[in-house]
Amino acid sequence: MSILALSTKAEPTQLLNGRYQVVEVLSNLGWGQTCIAIDKHQQGDPQCIVKEIRPIIDEADCWQATRHLFQREAQILNILSHHSQIPRLLHCREVEQGFYIVQELITGKPLSAELFPHQPWTESQVVQLLLEVLEILEFVHNQQIIHGALGPDNLIRRQKDSKIVLTDFSAIRQIQEPLVAVQEQLGSTVALAPLGYMSMELVRGRPLPCSDIYALGMIGIQALTGLHPVELEEDPQTGEIIWQQQARVNADLAAILSQMVRFHFKERYQTATDVLKALQLLVKSQPSLKLAPSREKSLIYRIQTDRNSLTAIEVKASRAVQKKLTSASGVAQKRRKLIGMGAAGVATSLAVGAGGYFLTLPPSLFNPLDGGIVTLAQATQKYQTGDFSEALRLAQSINSDSAAYQKAQAAIAQWQQDWQKNKEQFKAVENAFAQGRWQDVLNLASKTPNISFWQQQMQPMVSQAQANLEQEAQQLLQQAYNQAYAGDFTEALITIEQIPQGTKVYTQVQGKITEYTQKRRLKAGYWLHQAYSRAMVQDFTGALVYLRKIPQDSPAYAQAQPKIVEYTELQHTKANYLLQRAYNRAIVRNFTGALEYLKQIPEATPAYPTAQQKIVEYTAKQRLKETAQQAVPSQRSLQRNLDPRKSLISDSLGDTELNSEISIEDPDFETISLPRKDLNPGNRLQEVAPQTAVIF
Repeated sequence: MSILALSTKAEPTQLLNGRYQVVEVLSNLGWGQTCIAIDKHQQGDPQCIVKEIRPIIDEADCWQATRHLFQREAQILNILSHHSQIPRLLHCREVEQGFYIVQELITGKPLSAELFPHQPWTESQVVQLLLEVLEILEFVHNQQIIHGALGPDNLIRRQKDSKIVLTDFSAIRQIQEPLVAVQEQLGSTVALAPLGYMSMELVRGRPLPCSDIYALGMIGIQALTGLHPVELEEDPQTGEIIWQQQARVNADLAAILSQMVRFHFKERYQTATDVLKALQLLVKSQPSLKLAPSREKSLIYRIQTDRNSLTAIEVKASRAVQKKLTSASGVAQKRRKLIGMGAAGVATSLAVGAGGYFLTLPPSLFNPLDGGIVTLAQATQKYQTGDFSEALRLAQSINSDSAAYQKAQAAIAQWQQDWQKNKEQFKAVENAFAQGRWQDVLNLASKTPNISFWQQQMQPMVSQAQANLEQEAQQLLQQAYNQAYAGDFTEALITIEQIPQGTKVYTQVQGKITEYTQKRRLKAGYWLHQAYSRAMVQDFTGALVYLRKIPQDSPAYAQAQPKIVEYTELQHTKANYLLQRAYNRAIVRNFTGALEYLKQIPEATPAYPTAQQKIVEYTAKQRLKETAQQAVPSQRSLQRNLDPRKSLISDSLGDTELNSEISIEDPDFETISLPRKDLNPGNRLQEVAPQTAVIF
């Protein structure tokens, strides 16, 4: 085992089993905890990993199932300890409170700390990693054991010799003996494989040796591409990972990795030995893959290469854009030149673009002496360049006996309609741009009539909106990947739905919707189990938090709804019970105890407002009590000197005057008065029992 995440802090506590002093809690679940501890029986107080296993329910059947799990895991860990790159089993024992497994603490860094985003490894580095881990897996699989949760976090590069150590066998599974009965009684006590490294048969709960091979193959692909597995695309028809275009990789190495991660388990390498043989043949045929250069130099070189490539791409794109703009400008100049020509330069027909309207004169109507034809051409040019009033003036000046007259009248009506529409569209585009509504900018601009002037006016805003939209789409995509990487598939799906259809990444993420939907359903099952675990320890508030996370489109949703009703009722009952206990403590003037009960009452219960009022009230009474106790120390001392018997009574009653009745008041209870002669609280001050008997 290794130090992976020390998010839960724990102060040194009493010795576990009288030997191990906890210094750091790594995980704390319903069935036990895993922590770093100091072995106080060994010289030098060496650190180790202590895993405590205990039944969730204190019943004979559950204890027997837990014992079976403990004995099986201890036996397997003992066998695996014979490998130098697997943590040694130091101690295991069954005690009264549960079961303990103690393992060697591996000091080092997880492989995930070496897998930087967008910083690929060299092929030789990847081959070395695969060979080293495959040798460990070959040993593990030969013992008829499957790891079942392989990922970069449990591959530790040991500090003392830089070798890879395979850790975290809490998810170990024997090939010939699945732990079905134990899981039914204990719930899921094993860790799930990390998302992105989990094959489909592992998702279905049927792990195979090639499930570990799949996970290792995905780690190799991640190292080569610089992309986390959840960022890689899948073929929607076959389910195969699409990754080779994201990496610079030898075809033979790519073929080996692709076979390691095939969607169907039958099409993968079936044993680690098979993969080792394939890699060894590859290294033999290509000796350059055998010894990798320094990773640091390699990564620096690769980053510099990528930056240079990016610069070259940007320069090339810039030149292409410039060329396209120059070409478009040339076409526009030629077009304006043709439009400005006199009638003598026009052949048998004249076609001029006029905002979606084309003016075409048949040869029979064309008369080179008809000035109306030239005037209409000039008017059209003015209209396209934005001189609307001049265009109308020219078109209206065409005589009724001109062959272009009817065409001019139709053009005037069309231009007036389109010009007004373009003014409104341009204003709408401006408003959308000012408000940062990039998709609306594109949608509105696409509905603009084909008028060169207005298109040129809108083009800067359209170009900027398109660039901003692409940038936002990339950010949303990265956000979705990050949310999926963190296991929040519900939010990842919501984020993906925000990616606009017209962007480049839209088609890229469609396959992720199916993947994340399936993984969200798996997560819903996990939340349901966590809710059950919380309820078992009477943490109904925590259970309800998990239940309300379950999305509606998951199978677990239907199971969660009645549990929400049940746990809400139990939460209210427990809150009332705590409130009653607080009243009981207050009756005997134990305001400190009363406040402790009141502070446990959850906010979302009917008893909560009353509890808040009582907290204020009892806090004030506690302060008065403390002030009174400080004010009468001399009087109590005098009473002890005069009458020892009264001194004892005074100590038992606190600040109560001996010469008067003891009166205990609470606004919610009747006043209880005790005569002097009866000073035994057990006779009259009976604790008020809760109205409803609740067993927790």
